Amino acid sequence: MRLSRISLCLGGILSAALLAGCGDGSVEDSTAQMRITALDGYLQGAMVWLDLDGDFELDQGEPSATTDENGLFLLDVAEPSDAACVVVKVIPGETIDMDQPSTPVRQSYLLTAPPGGVVVSPLTTLVELERQQQPGITTEQAILLVANRIGALPEEITQDYLEREQTQLANQARSLVAVGLVPSDAEQALDGAELLAMVTQVEDLILQLTEDETLIWSGDELVVVVNDDDDDDDGVADDLDAFPNDSAESADSDGDGVGDNADAFPLDPAETLDSDSDGVGDNADAFPLDPAETLDSDSDGVGDNADAFPLDPAETLDSDGDGVGDNADALPLDPAETLDSDSDGVGDNADAFPLDPAETLDSDSDGVGDNADTFPLDPAETLDSDGDGVGDNADAFPLDPQETADSDGDGIGNNSDAFPDDPNETVDSDGDGVGDNADAYPQDPEQSVIAASYDTSRFDTAQWQ
Repeated sequence: MRLSRISLCLGGILSAALLAGCGDGSVEDSTAQMRITALDGYLQGAMVWLDLDGDFELDQGEPSATTDENGLFLLDVAEPSDAACVVVKVIPGETIDMDQPSTPVRQSYLLTAPPGGVVVSPLTTLVELERQQQPGITTEQAILLVANRIGALPEEITQDYLEREQTQLANQARSLVAVGLVPSDAEQALDGAELLAMVTQVEDLILQLTEDETLIWSGDELVVVVNDDDDDDDGVADDLDAFPNDSAESADSDGDGVGDNADAFPLDPAETLDSDSDGVGDNADAFPLDPAETLDSDSDGVGDNADAFPLDPAETLDSDGDGVGDNADALPLDPAETLDSDSDGVGDNADAFPLDPAETLDSDSDGVGDNADTFPLDPAETLDSDGDGVGDNADAFPLDPQETADSDGDGIGNNSDAFPDDPNETVDSDGDGVGDNADAYPQDPEQSVIAASYDTSRFDTAQWQ
């Protein structure tokens, strides 16, 4: 494996003199293209930008590009700055080291160099960190500090040691990346004191590295091993590496056969994936692709969070919020009703006759439904058997549509009774105003009473003259 490097080559309108002037403000032409090559072998998909504000973050307006499969891209520089550094960001899962094209880089890190540099490497990154932590020193003084740390000549620190086949120097730089002695992010780059302190602690090990040795972690210690002891060149010795042939993995904390980097649950041997990123492993997650759900307690296919009845496999919704599931609720949109015992479309609570499908109302509360009640608003009546408009209870002749009253109680309706108020009479055949029962001549309208007769032989009628 070869160490990352960034070669800054100038397009036709940008000369070497222009680059040299980047640190002293002598730039005359403010428009140029920077042709940049990123290698670790070649790095495809690495992000590079001109960090105009020095925050190690790609901000709007800062010239940027992404490397192609040859590690190349063009960077348009509209306004060169004597304080701007080039920053290279290796993106885990996206950036590919073309020496290992089937395995994307798994760890993120940043590389940079002082303004005006033509090579960006782990060594130039240390130079820029020294400059930032000691604002009073010059770039040349910072280069000398780094050179002394690793036993190199000052001019070698900023050169392309791969092109020059300086294998020992390349190996030292590669080890810095392998054990994490370059910034992993912008925050660590802005405060490089901790990294520089770690470099100081191990500078003797770095100084002694040969081209056949690598600096790696052994537990919590950095040790020097022969390169053959780290077959995947991941900075972890083979005898300590759970995946000695996989540069992306070195530990399997839960012993499940999946490396910690790829294992979403590195301490749980029962889980490796969390496809929906809800914090519950796919094996235990009833809904591994739904971040809103993890359990289905009643196994009805609806997650507990969305299930109004998580323990009832027959129910999932309660649309009207009445505590009865929609499946069991005859009226699922009416919170006042749940049953319709007679299936008449009216809930039992509102149905005056919940067991009679023909009735729902009893407006006069007489116990007879409105549909069957001829007089639904009269609690004293329900039937009109003869259809005369008078209820059977009030009708003296409930089966005779011609009669409703018998005022004199003689059994003859008022309409048929010539004497409706006289219980002794009902007919006046001769129409003389005297009932047939009292009329001596019921067929003779001229008389109705029999004349009285006397024996006149006892009287002296002569005297009447």
